[in-house]
Amino acid sequence: DLARIREGEALLDTVEQLIARHNKEYGDQYAATKALNEQYGEVRASYMEHVKLARVAQKKHSNLEGSLKLQGERKSTISGWLAQASVFYDNARAIPEIKEALSFYGINEAALERGKEQEEAVAAALSDQKSKASVAQATTQEKNKAMAELDDWVSDFKSIARVALKDDSQLLEAFGIITPS
Repeated sequence: DLARIREGEALLDTVEQLIARHNKEYGDQYAATKALNEQYGEVRASYMEHVKLARVAQKKHSNLEGSLKLQGERKSTISGWLAQASVFYDNARAIPEIKEALSFYGINEAALERGKEQEEAVAAALSDQKSKASVAQATTQEKNKAMAELDDWVSDFKSIARVALKDDSQLLEAFGIITPS
C-alpha cells in the first residue's frame, strides 16, 4: 500500500536529517572541547606561576596561604581548577595587603586583572562546552528513537513482503530479503 511506503520514506528522511544534525552537534561539541582545553592549558600555566610566586610571598605574609588557598595540590579537573583560581584572583584583587605582597614579587594589579579575566574566559568556555555536549546528547537520543521507529517499520515491511511475495523470490531479493532456493 502506497501510504505505508510513504510512511517508511518519511521515517527514512527523518533519520537521515537527524544523523546529519547529530554529526553537526557532535562536531560543535568537539570544537568547543578543543577550544576549552587549549584555553585552559594556556591560562593554567600563567596561574601556576602566580601560585608559585604567592607561595614564596607567604613566607613573609602568613595571611596569604589561607586567603589564596595556596596549600595542597592544584585540582586536576577544569571545574576544580576554576574554583581554586577564582578564590585566588578574587582575594588577591580584593585584599590590599595581599595585593601589595604579590606586587613585590612581580604580580601587579594588571596581572591579577588579566588572570581573573582569563579564569572567567575558561569558565565561559566550560559552560559553552557543557551546553554543546547536552545538545549533542539530546540529538543522539532523538536520532536513536527515530532509528528504532524506522527499524520497526522495516521489520513490519519485511514480514508483510514475505507473505505478499512468497511466490516471487526475485522481487523479495529486490527488497533485500534473501530466501532459500
